[in-house]
Amino acid sequence: MFYVYVYRDPRPLKANQPVYVGKGTGDRDLSHWSRGSHNKPFQDFISHLKLRAHIAVCERVLETEIEAEAFAKEIELIALYGRRDIGTGTLFNLTDGGEGGSGAVRTIAHKAVDSKFSKAHWQDPVYRNKVITSQIAAQSTAKARADKSKASTEAWANPEVRQKRQGGIANARSTDESKAKTSAQAKAQWNDPEYAAMQTANNKEIANRAEVKAAKATAAKALWADPVWKAKMLAARKKKVAPPTVK
Repeated sequence: MFYVYVYRDPRPLKANQPVYVGKGTGDRDLSHWSRGSHNKPFQDFISHLKLRAHIAVCERVLETEIEAEAFAKEIELIALYGRRDIGTGTLFNLTDGGEGGSGAVRTIAHKAVDSKFSKAHWQDPVYRNKVITSQIAAQSTAKARADKSKASTEAWANPEVRQKRQGGIANARSTDESKAKTSAQAKAQWNDPEYAAMQTANNKEIANRAEVKAAKATAAKALWADPVWKAKMLAARKKKVAPPTVK
């Protein structure tokens, strides 16, 4: 169930004028009052009311099972009541509403406040665990995996994107730090007897596959068909089997 809610100013002289319009699910509407808001002007308004023992009026003006309807109503009401930040009305909203939050006026001060708010919340282990858990759940669905796979395939099919990514990977792996890290990880893994045994068995199984043997044979024939490579290999063999010089 989706809904649209409106916060109103409870102070006598304000006559319950609307101050914030939002769209949500669950307890999203009440969370502004109980847990705070990332919208700095609206949060300051809530703090102001609490200090003076006022309680903001919050009402749900629409409930629907169709999210698009809730977004449309949110946009409609924000346009009707107007925004304080652009001088069109009484709302503390910083966007025109709807999916994506269009119409936002992002000043340096706003960005600094949002950054501070996010960092402070991320230090809370309960909040951080809740966000991580929800992200993992959202990204683990069949639809999410399919969407990510499709997006990745389409991006990789773009020559410009592919070249840029390949270049970035190559540059990252070519640094001394990256090489040392990769070498240390490989050594640590191969020092584990269980890992070494598993990898050895796996490599042996792969090498004995019919398709792998066929590919190796084809590659070897192609090399021996190269006169330069063939001459080089024959010279190396003669050098190995040449008898020792008698003095």
